[in-house]
Amino acid sequence: MKTASFLGRAALTAALTALVAAPAAHADGVLISGGSVGASVYKAGSDDIFVKYIGEQALFTNDLYFYLTLPGSGEFLLRNDAEAQGAEVDVTTSSSLATGAEAIFGICAELSGLSAPGTDCETMHNYFSGDNSRNPDGFYHATVWTRDAYLAGCALAPDQCSANINDLLSDPQYNLVIGFEDSFDGTIDHDYNDLVFAVRGATVTPEPVTMSLLATGLAGMGGASVVRRRRKKK
Repeated sequence: MKTASFLGRAALTAALTALVAAPAAHADGVLISGGSVGASVYKAGSDDIFVKYIGEQALFTNDLYFYLTLPGSGEFLLRNDAEAQGAEVDVTTSSSLATGAEAIFGICAELSGLSAPGTDCETMHNYFSGDNSRNPDGFYHATVWTRDAYLAGCALAPDQCSANINDLLSDPQYNLVIGFEDSFDGTIDHDYNDLVFAVRGATVTPEPVTMSLLATGLAGMGGASVVRRRRKKK
């Protein structure tokens, strides 16, 4: 009995020692399925773009910004560990964005929780949606889902989403969801849930401006053709 008890305590001590010696686990979730890593979003109409804060599973404090151009100064929108879930923000500077132009979001990551929201942004940890060449580590830092794809992904992994996700995304005008990854160079994880928000007034395809320019170009070609025919007749 004493020998068994001693062996039990020894095993427990060894297990606790191994646990303490092991490196800390940094992963805080898994990537919700159905998204497009590195996808860009575009302004869908003439109205302002709005964002609705969904939530976060993050080790770091991150601020969300909106940019008209890069490089450039952004409009501060919200902080991941300070904003109330479900809060809606009017992206006021998006009024200057042309329909069909890319809407660029970015985060300032690994901020001090003591700093005021919208301040103390370090360039080294400034990550943007869209192409990975914009980011200092060359990694994609944002994933884009359609609203339906995100809800379907949450149904498959409910513990990775907010319990009230259906209420948060009940407004179909918020047709896109964007999730940011805040770890540099993929050193922690790639779950893209460190700052998650829904978007209203944006699309994943720049069709409005593309089709408009195409139509204008075709009309111009048609007009030039008519002028040439008239000149030949003279």
